[in-house]
Formats: sequence, C-alpha cells, structure tokens
Amino acid sequence: MDGIVNSNFEKYFIWSFSENIRKFLLDLKALTETRKEMQEKGLLTPFQLQDKLSMEEHMKNEIQNCMRRAQVKIDEKKKEEEKMIGQITYRLERKIREMDKLKEEEEYRQQVEERYEARMKKEKEAMEMQSLAEIWSKEESGHKEEGTISEKKETTSSKNKKNGKKNKKGKSEESGSSGSEEVNELKIEELSL
Repeated sequence: MDGIVNSNFEKYFIWSFSENIRKFLLDLKALTETRKEMQEKGLLTPFQLQDKLSMEEHMKNEIQNCMRRAQVKIDEKKKEEEKMIGQITYRLERKIREMDKLKEEEEYRQQVEERYEARMKKEKEAMEMQSLAEIWSKEESGHKEEGTISEKKETTSSKNKKNGKKNKKGKSEESGSSGSEEVNELKIEELSL
C-alpha cells in the first residue's frame, strides 16, 4: 500500500513540477510580450526596462531550477526502480539457483536409490544363484553317494553270495577266496574314489 501511495505522490510531484514549469513559461511569455509592446510604444524608461529584463531573467532561472529538480526527481525515481528491479532479479536468481540445487539433489538421490536397488538386485540374484548352486551340488553329491552306496551294496551282496558258495565248496578254497575278497574290496574302494 505504501508503495502505491509513494508512487502516486511521486507522479503528482512530477506532474506538479511540470505544471509549475508550464505556468512559469506562460507567465514568462506574457511578461516578455508585454515588455516588447511597451518597449515598442516607448512607455518604458531605461530603468523600468532593466527591471523587466531582470524579472524575465529571474523567471528563466526559476524555470531551469524547476526543470533540474524535476529531472533529479525523475533520475532518483529511475534509480529506485532500477534498484528494486535489481533486488527482485537477485531474489529470483537466488530462488532459481535454490530450485536448481534442489533439483540436482533430487536427481542425485534418485541415482543413489537406483544404484542401491541395482546392487541389491544383483546381490539377491547372486544369493539365489549361490543357493541354486548349493542345492545342485547337494543333489549331485547325493546322487554320487547313492551310486556309491548302491555299488557298495551290490559288491557286498555279491561278496556274500560268493562267500556263501565258497563256504559250500570247502575250507581249502576258503583260504584262496579270502585273497580274492581283499582284491574285490580294493576294487570297490577304487571305484568309490
């Protein structure tokens, strides 16, 4: 509100200066015309003529002073407007810089989140792959153990069968078959390795 009042006052002040100047100019013109008329008719003494000329000169000086004051007021107004525009521009630029900084921070935060999510995804995939590899290796080792156990069972059952046959044949063959049993056991151990 104060800005509007000040602005209106300054406009009125400048207008009143220009009105005063206009009045002074009209008065000066009227004074000059009357002096010229009186001078042509010879109604003025040299002393009166000098007095009228000094009065005209004084009015010219007043008009120039009014014009200078009006120009000073106009220049001050321009400076104030430029200062105000400069302040507003500075504030706007500062706001723009702050907004740019916030935007950069937001973009950086999003990049960090994206990198974090990508890293977590990779770690999750790596853990899944590792768990699958462990499961697969357990299954493989389970199949190998089953194969080894079944081979051992087969060799044991075949040994038992052989031993049963040997026991029927006689004790003389039993001493020879014990050596072959040791060989069979060595073969089984080699297969399991």
